[in-house]
Amino acid sequence: MRQALLLLLLLAETLSLTDARAMRLVLSDPISGDARRGVCHTRPARLLRIQLGSGFNQTLMSLAEPDQGKGKDDQTPAEGIRNTGTGSARHSAPPANGKVALQRLLQRALEASTAAGSDGSSSADDSSHSTHSRHRPIRGDANYFAQNNATSANSPMPWSCQMETVWRKMPPGIFPPYVQTGRCVQRSCMFGACECVPKKYVMKILKRVPDVCNPIPGVGDRTRYEDAWAVSRIKVTVHCECSRRRTRQRKKAVAAS
Repeated sequence: MRQALLLLLLLAETLSLTDARAMRLVLSDPISGDARRGVCHTRPARLLRIQLGSGFNQTLMSLAEPDQGKGKDDQTPAEGIRNTGTGSARHSAPPANGKVALQRLLQRALEASTAAGSDGSSSADDSSHSTHSRHRPIRGDANYFAQNNATSANSPMPWSCQMETVWRKMPPGIFPPYVQTGRCVQRSCMFGACECVPKKYVMKILKRVPDVCNPIPGVGDRTRYEDAWAVSRIKVTVHCECSRRRTRQRKKAVAAS
């Protein structure tokens, strides 16, 4: 009798350990979607945003379809961002050395124009004519150059690169569904001496793992299954920089190295 009771207790303990081990495997290991077809539910966007955490960028990401014509970052042209039909166009900030050089050029042109005007009004000899020819301003008038190339707030500066921002709809299985990126509108800057180069920014996104479901423990023996998501990364253009133009020799040197 005592041996029978011991056998029953040993059998019950073995069954309980087996059930606990099986439950532990269910809670820890993802289950294939093919084996649980029709049971794997879509993970809510609210939980996906929590899963992404600090990687969610409210400026470059959106859960709903944004307005393409007017974004959150649209500003006046004087502030460096101009609104277009499909987004907002931004201009890069002017470098300090380029701004100083342009101001010096304008100052010399204005001084030359003033000197030429005073010499022409006082005398009409050959010396004044030669001075006027030597300091002849661009397009015949330095004021025209200053008004149309430097002091105009509506025209972009020569060192700026215009960028158009658009919202791109991501394919299914990518969170968030909308991501903002940019495109360099112009190719050259600084009167053709430099080129506009897009600057990339790496963002974290979530990508759905195909045919995999994660078990979500519920009340009692009920287990809910949701699709699994993993962290991935993409690159978006956030700025267009006026950079030195690369020659063929530099490209060949980089390729050779």
